[in-house]
Amino acid sequence: MYKFLFAITICGCFLFVGLSNCNAQELDADYKIQGEYQGEVEMGDQKSKYGIQVIALGKGKFTGVGYSGGLPGDGWNKETPTRVENVQSNSGVVVFKTDHAIATIENGMAKIADLDGNELGELSRVERKSPTLGKEPPAGAVVLFDGSSADQWHFKGKPARMTDDGLLMQGANSKQKFGSHHLHIEFRTPYKPEARGQARGNSGLYLQGRYEVQMLDSLGLSGEQNECGGIYSIKKPDQNMCFPPMQWQTYDVDFHQAVFVDGKKTKNAWMTVWHNGVKIHDHVELPKKTTAAPLNEGVEPGFIHLQDHGNPVCYRNIWVQNIRQTEESCDLGEGQKMDYLLGLPEEYVAKDKWPLILFLHGAGERGNDLNRVLKHGPPKKIRKGESMPFVVVSPQCDTGKRWNAEALSKLLDDVESKYKIDKQRIYLTGLSMGGYGSWALTAHSPKRFAAVAPICGGGDAEVIPAKIKNHVPVWAFHGDNDRVVPIEGTQKLVDGLKELGAEPKFTIYAGVNHDSWTETYDNPELYKWFMSYKLKDK
Repeated sequence: MYKFLFAITICGCFLFVGLSNCNAQELDADYKIQGEYQGEVEMGDQKSKYGIQVIALGKGKFTGVGYSGGLPGDGWNKETPTRVENVQSNSGVVVFKTDHAIATIENGMAKIADLDGNELGELSRVERKSPTLGKEPPAGAVVLFDGSSADQWHFKGKPARMTDDGLLMQGANSKQKFGSHHLHIEFRTPYKPEARGQARGNSGLYLQGRYEVQMLDSLGLSGEQNECGGIYSIKKPDQNMCFPPMQWQTYDVDFHQAVFVDGKKTKNAWMTVWHNGVKIHDHVELPKKTTAAPLNEGVEPGFIHLQDHGNPVCYRNIWVQNIRQTEESCDLGEGQKMDYLLGLPEEYVAKDKWPLILFLHGAGERGNDLNRVLKHGPPKKIRKGESMPFVVVSPQCDTGKRWNAEALSKLLDDVESKYKIDKQRIYLTGLSMGGYGSWALTAHSPKRFAAVAPICGGGDAEVIPAKIKNHVPVWAFHGDNDRVVPIEGTQKLVDGLKELGAEPKFTIYAGVNHDSWTETYDNPELYKWFMSYKLKDK
């Protein structure tokens, strides 16, 4: 790996951009030098990608940072970058000295040579763009700012400020509040070469007004928790993806709110963050609010807060998509876990207790990708935006495995301890392999479920009816032309219950093969039937 020495030459000039507070900044000759350069250089017998970030420090001073493999997020091999700090220009030339190479930057090009003057390669000045820049809001998203007005924002009792050219200015709170959500925002830090540290284009994105992802001109810095992309006071980014000042950048954030039961926090909030299209935080727990947060932690939704530190940071294209289902995991002990989708009702916060539906998928949805569980049933309905007055728990079974009653019972115990569940209204349903699992789990815990709806399943007709008896109302479903799971499997269980005096319901779909679940889950009468039953001894 070659270190570098810069000799940077550029003619003096001054630029002045825009008319707004976000844009009205002098962009001097140093601004045209600072930025990112990338290309290929000879390393031994082959050419390899290399990147340089040049940081303007004001009055002709610069710091240079070199990255083997390419720029951060574009090939950098994560080896410690080469840094040459705080070098003063001399007659328009800036020289960063190392023991290995020389880089001469002129007219948007960086010519790399060894110490004997032999050319090793050229790097071009690049202005990268985030792959999510200009990303359009999906159907159903809440558009908080599109440049037409700042009506959805305010700050300290006053209207939020907007520039003449249609940008939102720092110091703004969204009027609307959100629980778990996906947020897209585009932001631009100012050019403040003589500023240092937290004074260099500082703002912050606060999810729910509680947890901050820092906004700051951090080009070429190490990437700390108080620098751009850092979750302030909690975690530094996995890599510093900050672009140069005055270039548009993006944050895309999946935020999952904290869970409170009876006023006590039972689960921390967490977030995943993409900065300029690169994942810099993956499922990071948020054990506390940010110190300067305008809201304390709590069960209530919170607003989006764009912090004002007196720096002209500006924003555009801000939208939020509410997350109706979150990916969760239950620790089963002995190194085992069960991943599941959790769907909370829109008005979850407004009530003390909610009924719960446990949905068990079929054999085709097994694996370690919860997106597969969205294929059928209640989780599919929630994904499509349908509102359901239940907490919906949809676990995923591992590849090659079958539903295990003990593991599912531990999952329900865990969910009941973390969320506001009405234990008298816990319902169970599943399809195909999940239909088998529904019969088996009901037999395992017959006094836990207020009602059960197995679909095209089966089970041990000698054992299951005797354990269920009159404990649990059953409504079974099956197609009479099912060539995957013959209807006889359900028929024997229904007949066994009737012989013991129970009164199960059984819907047979004439001419239907294996898919007897689509019509079942699309039928609102199923959910009304569930809600007509509750346990009396809990």
